[in-house]
Amino acid sequence: MEALISHGLMPADDKQRKALEGLDPYMLRANALDGPLPAHHIGRAIFHLNQRRGFLSNRKAEQKEDDKGAIKQGIAPANVEIGRAALLALSR
Repeated sequence: MEALISHGLMPADDKQRKALEGLDPYMLRANALDGPLPAHHIGRAIFHLNQRRGFLSNRKAEQKEDDKGAIKQGIAPANVEIGRAALLALSR
C-alpha cells in the first residue's frame, strides 16, 4: 500500500482508500482496456491483483497426481489405439 501511495496510485487518506474498496476491480480492469482511468482506480485494480497473487483454488489443491478421473480413464484406451495405429502405419 505504501508503494501505491508513494507513486500516486492510491490516496494517502484512509477514508478515500475505503471509498475505493467499493469499486469493482474486475470492472476497473475491463474499463482500462477501453480507455484511460484515474490513477486511483488503477491503483485499486493493482492492489486487487496483489491480494490474489499465489491463489490456488481448492479444486486444484485437492487434486492428486494419481487421481484417475472419468476423462483420464476414457483417454487411456484412445491413446492405446492411436499408438497401435501409428505402429501399424510405420510397419508398412
